[in-house]
Amino acid sequence: MTDKKPSRLAQALAKYSPEELDARYRLPIEGAAPKPARRRVIRPVKAAAPMKSRKARIAAALAIKAAAMRVIESEGEHMKAGPQIPIVSARSKGLNIVYTPNVPAPGPRMVAWQAANGIAPPPPLTDLLDVWPVGSNKVFSMRWNAAGLVEVGTFKRGEWEATLTG
Repeated sequence: MTDKKPSRLAQALAKYSPEELDARYRLPIEGAAPKPARRRVIRPVKAAAPMKSRKARIAAALAIKAAAMRVIESEGEHMKAGPQIPIVSARSKGLNIVYTPNVPAPGPRMVAWQAANGIAPPPPLTDLLDVWPVGSNKVFSMRWNAAGLVEVGTFKRGEWEATLTG
Protein backbone atom coordinates (compact mmCIF):
# COMPACT_ATOMS: atom_id res chain seq x y z
CA MET A 1 0.00 0.00 0.00
CA THR A 2 1.34 3.39 -0.94
CA ASP A 3 0.86 6.44 1.20
CA LYS A 4 -0.21 9.51 -0.74
CA LYS A 5 1.45 12.71 0.21
CA PRO A 6 -1.11 15.47 0.94
CA SER A 7 -1.32 18.21 -1.66
CA ARG A 8 0.25 21.59 -1.03
CA LEU A 9 -3.20 23.10 -0.57
CA ALA A 10 -4.14 20.47 2.02
CA GLN A 11 -0.87 21.08 3.83
CA ALA A 12 -1.49 24.85 3.88
CA LEU A 13 -5.07 24.46 5.10
CA ALA A 14 -4.03 22.00 7.83
CA LYS A 15 -2.37 24.89 9.69
CA TYR A 16 -5.75 26.47 10.46
CA SER A 17 -8.76 25.32 12.43
CA PRO A 18 -12.14 25.27 10.66
CA GLU A 19 -13.23 28.33 12.66
CA GLU A 20 -10.17 30.27 11.52
CA LEU A 21 -10.83 29.31 7.92
CA ASP A 22 -14.46 30.38 8.20
CA ALA A 23 -13.44 33.72 9.67
CA ARG A 24 -10.62 34.23 7.21
CA TYR A 25 -12.44 33.29 4.00
CA ARG A 26 -15.99 34.05 5.12
CA LEU A 27 -17.17 30.54 4.40
CA PRO A 28 -20.76 29.80 5.41
CA ILE A 29 -21.10 28.04 8.75
CA GLU A 30 -23.52 25.16 9.02
CA GLY A 31 -26.81 26.26 10.56
CA ALA A 32 -26.05 29.98 10.17
CA ALA A 33 -28.53 32.17 8.34
CA PRO A 34 -27.35 33.12 4.84
CA LYS A 35 -26.37 36.69 4.20
CA PRO A 36 -28.98 38.69 2.29
CA ALA A 37 -28.15 39.21 -1.38
CA ARG A 38 -26.84 42.64 -2.25
CA ARG A 39 -29.28 44.68 -4.27
CA ARG A 40 -27.99 45.93 -7.54
CA VAL A 41 -28.89 49.54 -8.18
CA ILE A 42 -29.55 50.37 -11.80
CA ARG A 43 -29.28 54.05 -12.60
CA PRO A 44 -30.70 55.60 -15.75
CA VAL A 45 -28.19 56.70 -18.36
CA LYS A 46 -28.39 60.26 -19.61
CA ALA A 47 -26.95 59.44 -23.03
CA ALA A 48 -29.09 59.03 -26.12
CA ALA A 49 -30.96 55.78 -26.62
CA PRO A 50 -28.96 52.94 -28.15
CA MET A 51 -29.18 52.47 -31.88
CA LYS A 52 -31.61 49.79 -32.91
CA SER A 53 -29.73 48.36 -35.85
CA ARG A 54 -26.42 48.25 -37.64
CA LYS A 55 -27.91 50.28 -40.49
CA ALA A 56 -28.98 53.04 -38.09
CA ARG A 57 -25.49 53.09 -36.56
CA ILE A 58 -23.81 53.43 -39.95
CA ALA A 59 -26.32 56.06 -41.11
CA ALA A 60 -25.67 58.12 -37.96
CA ALA A 61 -21.91 57.63 -38.39
CA LEU A 62 -22.06 58.84 -42.01
CA ALA A 63 -23.97 61.96 -40.93
CA ILE A 64 -21.32 62.68 -38.29
CA LYS A 65 -18.57 62.05 -40.84
CA ALA A 66 -20.14 64.56 -43.24
CA ALA A 67 -20.43 67.22 -40.52
CA ALA A 68 -16.87 66.59 -39.29
CA MET A 69 -15.46 66.75 -42.82
CA ARG A 70 -17.17 70.15 -43.34
CA VAL A 71 -15.36 71.41 -40.21
CA ILE A 72 -12.06 69.89 -41.42
CA GLU A 73 -12.42 71.57 -44.83
CA SER A 74 -13.23 74.98 -43.37
CA GLU A 75 -11.02 75.10 -40.26
CA GLY A 76 -8.49 72.28 -40.63
CA GLU A 77 -4.74 72.72 -40.24
CA HIS A 78 -2.41 70.45 -42.19
CA MET A 79 0.18 68.71 -40.01
CA LYS A 80 2.36 65.60 -39.90
CA ALA A 81 2.00 62.73 -37.46
CA GLY A 82 5.49 61.34 -37.47
CA PRO A 83 7.74 61.66 -40.49
CA GLN A 84 5.36 60.24 -43.12
CA ILE A 85 1.71 60.51 -42.10
CA PRO A 86 -0.11 63.71 -43.07
CA ILE A 87 -3.12 64.68 -40.95
CA VAL A 88 -5.61 67.51 -40.91
CA SER A 89 -6.66 68.69 -37.46
CA ALA A 90 -9.36 71.11 -36.31
CA ARG A 91 -10.69 72.27 -32.95
CA SER A 92 -14.24 73.57 -33.15
CA LYS A 93 -17.15 73.91 -30.71
CA GLY A 94 -15.23 72.14 -27.95
CA LEU A 95 -14.34 69.14 -30.15
CA ASN A 96 -11.02 67.93 -31.51
CA ILE A 97 -11.36 66.46 -34.99
CA VAL A 98 -8.50 64.69 -36.74
CA TYR A 99 -8.66 63.40 -40.31
CA THR A 100 -5.92 61.12 -41.64
CA PRO A 101 -6.31 60.87 -45.43
CA ASN A 102 -3.79 58.13 -46.23
CA VAL A 103 -3.50 55.62 -43.43
CA PRO A 104 -0.45 53.47 -44.11
CA ALA A 105 -1.02 49.82 -44.99
CA PRO A 106 0.02 47.22 -42.41
CA GLY A 107 3.74 46.55 -42.31
CA PRO A 108 5.37 43.36 -43.59
CA ARG A 109 5.56 41.84 -40.09
CA MET A 110 1.79 42.20 -39.62
CA VAL A 111 1.10 40.75 -43.08
CA ALA A 112 3.42 37.80 -42.34
CA TRP A 113 1.74 37.22 -38.95
CA GLN A 114 -1.72 37.27 -40.55
CA ALA A 115 -0.61 34.79 -43.21
CA ALA A 116 1.01 32.49 -40.62
CA ASN A 117 -2.18 32.47 -38.53
CA GLY A 118 -4.55 31.98 -41.46
CA ILE A 119 -6.09 35.43 -41.14
CA ALA A 120 -7.21 37.06 -44.36
CA PRO A 121 -6.00 40.65 -44.51
CA PRO A 122 -8.83 43.17 -44.24
CA PRO A 123 -9.55 45.40 -47.22
CA PRO A 124 -7.53 48.59 -47.10
CA LEU A 125 -9.42 51.42 -45.41
CA THR A 126 -7.37 54.44 -46.31
CA ASP A 127 -9.16 57.29 -44.53
CA LEU A 128 -9.49 57.73 -40.77
CA LEU A 129 -11.57 60.23 -38.78
CA ASP A 130 -11.37 60.65 -34.98
CA VAL A 131 -13.47 62.96 -32.78
CA TRP A 132 -13.20 63.65 -29.07
CA PRO A 133 -14.34 66.44 -26.77
CA VAL A 134 -11.53 68.70 -25.54
CA GLY A 135 -10.11 67.19 -22.36
CA SER A 136 -11.98 63.89 -22.70
CA ASN A 137 -11.70 60.45 -24.31
CA LYS A 138 -12.36 59.59 -27.94
CA VAL A 139 -16.07 59.35 -28.75
CA PHE A 140 -15.98 58.61 -32.48
CA SER A 141 -13.62 56.79 -34.80
CA MET A 142 -14.36 55.76 -38.37
CA ARG A 143 -12.36 54.35 -41.29
CA TRP A 144 -13.40 54.14 -44.93
CA ASN A 145 -12.11 53.92 -48.47
CA ALA A 146 -13.08 55.26 -51.89
CA ALA A 147 -14.90 52.03 -52.79
CA GLY A 148 -17.47 52.71 -50.05
CA LEU A 149 -16.32 50.27 -47.38
CA VAL A 150 -16.91 51.71 -43.90
CA GLU A 151 -15.76 50.59 -40.45
CA VAL A 152 -17.09 52.36 -37.37
CA GLY A 153 -14.64 51.70 -34.53
CA THR A 154 -15.77 53.89 -31.64
CA PHE A 155 -19.18 55.51 -31.43
CA LYS A 156 -20.23 56.74 -27.99
CA ARG A 157 -23.50 58.63 -28.22
CA GLY A 158 -23.82 61.92 -26.37
CA GLU A 159 -24.24 65.70 -26.45
CA TRP A 160 -21.21 66.08 -28.71
CA GLU A 161 -23.29 64.80 -31.67
CA ALA A 162 -25.68 67.75 -31.48
CA THR A 163 -22.72 70.11 -31.07
CA LEU A 164 -21.11 68.79 -34.25
CA THR A 165 -24.15 68.28 -36.46
CA GLY A 166 -26.20 71.25 -35.19
